[in-house]
Amino acid sequence: MGLTAVIAALSAAALTGWIRRLAATDSRWFRSSLHIALAAVGGAGGALLADDWAELAAFAVLAVGCALLVVIDLTTFRLPNQLVGLLYSAIFLALTVSAASSGDWARLGRAAAAGGLLVVIYFTLAWIRTSGLGLGDVKLAGVLGTFLGWLGWSYLFAGSAAGFLLAGLVAAALLITGARESTVSVSLRALAGARHGHGRDVCGYQRRCFVQLRGTVRWLAHLALLADYVVNSIRGSQPPR
Repeated sequence: MGLTAVIAALSAAALTGWIRRLAATDSRWFRSSLHIALAAVGGAGGALLADDWAELAAFAVLAVGCALLVVIDLTTFRLPNQLVGLLYSAIFLALTVSAASSGDWARLGRAAAAGGLLVVIYFTLAWIRTSGLGLGDVKLAGVLGTFLGWLGWSYLFAGSAAGFLLAGLVAAALLITGARESTVSVSLRALAGARHGHGRDVCGYQRRCFVQLRGTVRWLAHLALLADYVVNSIRGSQPPR
């Protein structure tokens, strides 16, 4: 576990220059080492979840990729196709090798189906409300859905539900703490302004707020799901009393 965390952290550190060029900016987020810490935590979690070396490779790649996407999303409010595409290729390749070594092809089929299902759901949500989700979120949903589907259908449903639940809780907290005017009212002004062609600045502010909230909720949801899976695995490995 410790070795995987170190390798993931070193990989994230080595890729800092690449993601800085990819994002075309030198934001403070790239100098904060946040992605290195997140990669280390994700790598350690992946080591706990993995049953073989191919699974470990898939989960470690996912941990590093998601860590890089976090800082890019916080900086540019987008998820680059180059990085998301690499995640698709690497994770499907590693999971295919794992399925071939174990003979559990049904698990790979479930993972692919789950990824496709989550893409359809996110695309539908993005189509219904274009100001909420972007196509980058839709494409990333396929990667996360594949990971959750590999673990099981229950984890896919729990992970998806957790995201919406956390989003609702955070939104309620913002309203309770007095952010009503700075979020809800801005959203209304943004809609009115966009309709008349004068709301670009307000729309940009509203989108930045939403992206920050969306990113936080998304990563918290999957971190909570990962922790739940680890706890259940540990409980299941204990002999009955």
